[in-house]
Amino acid sequence: FAREKGVGNTGTTLVAAVIEKGELYWVSVGDSSLYLIQRGKAIRQTRAHNYELFLKMKLDRGEVSQEELKRDKQKRDALISYIGKGNVDLVDVNTSPIQLQNGDLVLLCSDGLTKILSDDEIEAITDRFSDDLSSAVWILMREVKRKADEKKRKTDNISIVLMQYRTEC
Repeated sequence: FAREKGVGNTGTTLVAAVIEKGELYWVSVGDSSLYLIQRGKAIRQTRAHNYELFLKMKLDRGEVSQEELKRDKQKRDALISYIGKGNVDLVDVNTSPIQLQNGDLVLLCSDGLTKILSDDEIEAITDRFSDDLSSAVWILMREVKRKADEKKRKTDNISIVLMQYRTEC
């Protein structure tokens, strides 16, 4: 998933998944997300590699106060790790594979989806349309556009991959 970082400085985020023998493996750089949706419950597996995460890590180490964390609201979404110019400072990989169950959904998406729709909204749509993944994807995109228009917000790009794990009968 691509992200522009200013004139002459472009980069991309990455979220990728592999399913082998019923086990899910994933890797993430940047702020794209991967959700595992089991029995209608969506659980985000990745974290956004942005300035807010950097501040939270500093807070955990006692290097900044809660007030300092709240002060930098405008910078919170700025990426601290992405693929492009400079180093990839942070890469997340699941440390052990996730065993999938028949019917589980795996959603990979850019922040254009997650900045507009809540985890609960994503969960409700994917649960309602778990038997029709194409419709689920279109409704997710439609809801992003509808909510953005309603709030007069500009949307980021929206990239969605939705897959379902099925065991052989």
